[in-house]
Amino acid sequence: IKIVADNLGFPNEARLDAQGEYLYVAETSGKRISRFKILDNNNLGDRETYGPNDLGLGGHPDGICFDKQGNLWGTLVFGEKIYVITKDQKMHIIMDMSNQEKLQKLEDAFINKYISPELEQEVANKIIPLPVSLTFAGEDNKTVFIGNSGSQLAYFKSPVSG
Repeated sequence: IKIVADNLGFPNEARLDAQGEYLYVAETSGKRISRFKILDNNNLGDRETYGPNDLGLGGHPDGICFDKQGNLWGTLVFGEKIYVITKDQKMHIIMDMSNQEKLQKLEDAFINKYISPELEQEVANKIIPLPVSLTFAGEDNKTVFIGNSGSQLAYFKSPVSG
């Protein structure tokens, strides 16, 4: 085991692109997606931000995955959003379940470096609370399952395959 990257903001999930050229990392407390070029010696190149430098209010990325077209899909756990970052590095929110008033309260707690479990539950919506992961599945690979902190597994149909 060796450390290949440091000074990351709570790296929560990492994925390789389809070509195995880059490692993408969801930095939950960094509020960004970073990527690293994979070098010939299996070390990583310098960190670069992929997409926006700051994912905004509630922009704490958690689970990430790619679709067949190379777009990066992800969840914003506290922002309760599903997003896509296209290959041109533009971010698109495709599902927004957030409560803006409560979200600001959570963002203030984040800035003060403590989000209590009680505040997490207060902010969480009732249908898909605190989405933490997503994956493509099904015969056509267009069903997107959303992992969350609730007791039900949510899903929707995507226009593209994963």
